[in-house]
Amino acid sequence: MKLTLNNIKEITTGAADIAYRDGKYCFYRLSSEEMEVVKHPLMFAPAGVQMRFKTDAKLLRLKVNVRKALLTRSFFSFDIFVNGEMTGSIQNFKDEECIGAYSDKEYPLGSFEGEFELSGGENTVRIVFPHSLAADVEEVELADATYCSPVKYDKTIIFYGDSITQGFDSVHPSRTYASIVAEKFGANVINKAIGGAGFSPAFAKIPRNEKADLLFVAYGTNDWGGYDLETLKNNTKGFVEGIKMNYPDIPVYVITPLWRADWQETKKGGTFKENFDVINDAFGKEENMTVIPGIDLVPHDNNMFGDLWLHPNEQGFGHYVDNLMKYLIW
Repeated sequence: MKLTLNNIKEITTGAADIAYRDGKYCFYRLSSEEMEVVKHPLMFAPAGVQMRFKTDAKLLRLKVNVRKALLTRSFFSFDIFVNGEMTGSIQNFKDEECIGAYSDKEYPLGSFEGEFELSGGENTVRIVFPHSLAADVEEVELADATYCSPVKYDKTIIFYGDSITQGFDSVHPSRTYASIVAEKFGANVINKAIGGAGFSPAFAKIPRNEKADLLFVAYGTNDWGGYDLETLKNNTKGFVEGIKMNYPDIPVYVITPLWRADWQETKKGGTFKENFDVINDAFGKEENMTVIPGIDLVPHDNNMFGDLWLHPNEQGFGHYVDNLMKYLIW
């Protein structure tokens, strides 16, 4: 059984649209209105996109095509889970190579394929898409399958944020904090994070019709160096207005910036604490919004970061999740 566009749409979560173009299935996690505002290559990275389905296939064959979305970050992985356990991946790196400042290393891109054995009995398969580069699917085949039925959670979590929420620098997309937290809560992921982004009122105020049960908002580290405090105040105020307009009745967790190696410097946005205070003032007074201090979610250790200063590696994301869960009530 080779999956068609309709099959793929039925089993996919986290994508606002899926299209078949030039022999490839292309996954768009942002709506066309959102992409008009973002206009950044990273909007083509399918962060948060997953296929989840039940099948009696004996074998999964997957062929993919990847290309850079940035000058850096050429590593990728499609993580394959069977009955909740990661059983394999299609990736262009060796896990043991990803130590130190690995984020700028060059890895091969283009077409890749893999085969993953299944038992022939009923299995639940989950495919987690890459988060830091553009990735399409050329073919999905379920050998000897008589059915492929979607498996979707009843709950959905939407994540707004920058490159850290998008998943940098976890090498496996299933080990980003957004992926792990959503699985812990048994929820679908919609990841709207874009590397380099800050609080954008225009982005927050785009009318949306997605059903969501919980929101995470995690900006500020880019705003700190990019805007003065007055601009940050206006942007956070506008962002709050947009969230209240689109998601008036659901819980919102707002995560302030994580520790970073230069956190003690004074930048355009003042000190790191002043940046936190502005975010806390904007969101903390709202009844359904909870501000979580990000400064101690990841240990203050360069070795917890894939670039040794800003973006958590998988060990760093592990600490992030463990500490974040202490704040969450849902």
